[in-house]
Amino acid sequence: MLDPSEVLAARVLIVDDQQANVLLVERILRGAGYTSVTSTRDPDIVTELHRKNQYDLILLDLVMPVLDGFQVLESLKRVEKGGYLSVLVMTAHAGHKQRALRNGAKDFISKPFNTVEVLTRVYNLLELRLLHKQDRKKKRKAPHERVRTLLYVEDNAANLKLVERLVARRPNMRFLSAQDASLGIALARAAQPDVILMDINLPGMSGHEALKLLREDPATEHIPVVALSAHAVPRDIAKALASGFFQYLTKPLEITEFMDTLDTVLAFRENDLGQRKIGREEDHAQPV
Repeated sequence: MLDPSEVLAARVLIVDDQQANVLLVERILRGAGYTSVTSTRDPDIVTELHRKNQYDLILLDLVMPVLDGFQVLESLKRVEKGGYLSVLVMTAHAGHKQRALRNGAKDFISKPFNTVEVLTRVYNLLELRLLHKQDRKKKRKAPHERVRTLLYVEDNAANLKLVERLVARRPNMRFLSAQDASLGIALARAAQPDVILMDINLPGMSGHEALKLLREDPATEHIPVVALSAHAVPRDIAKALASGFFQYLTKPLEITEFMDTLDTVLAFRENDLGQRKIGREEDHAQPV
C-alpha cells in the first residue's frame, strides 16, 4: 500500500470561480498536510493546466460562468494521459451529482463544505489515483488464478463507483452490483460470488434481512458477507457480527481497511472452498 506521505505530496488543483471557496478548500488541505495544492478561478485554462501538469486530483466546481464544470470535464477527458481522470466535483445542487458521475467524475462533495468529508474523499481519490499509476507501471497479471467475484449491494452510486474502482485493481476479480436487497439475493444465487459487500441501510429490505435470507438458502449460506454502514456505534457493530456478518466496515470507506478486509475474506473463501472440495472427495470415496 501507499505511504501517507506519498498521498500528501500528490498534485491537487482546485477550480472554483468563487475566491472564498478556493481559499477555504486550500486552507483545509494545507492544514491536513497536503504540500502540492494549486488553484485557479478560470475554467478556461484548466484543460491546458492538466495537460502540462497531469494533476493527481482536480476539485472542480460545477456552476461557473461561461464554461461550466460539465464542459470542463469533457475537455479534460481529451488530455488525460494516464487513462484515469481523477475529478472530485463540488456542488450545492443535489441534481448535479448523478450527472457528474455519469460524465466521468469520480466522486462529489456537497456545499457548504464539511471538513471531514472533504479530507476523506480527497484522500480516497488520491490514493486510488496513485495506486492506479503504480499498477500501470507494474502491469501485473495472474492468468493462472481463477476469477473471483465480489457482489456489492448498495443504492448509492458514488459508493458503487468507488468500490468498483478498487476491485478493478485486483487481477482476476469481477465486480457485480445490485441497488436493492432483492436483486442482490438473486445475483448471489445465480453468480455464486466469493464475497458479498452489503449496505445495511438499503431501501425496502435491509441488509440484516437480506443476510438472514442468504443464510437460510443452501445455495448462498456459505458466502461470506461484509457489512457496510455509516453507523459506527459499537452496539450496531456487535449486532451485525452476532447476526453472521463476516466483518463490519464503516462509511465513508477507508481504502486501506477495505483492501485488507478483501484480502482476508478472499483467503478465508479459498480455504473454505478447499475444505469443501476435500469433503466432497471423501463423500464420494469408495471403500477398498
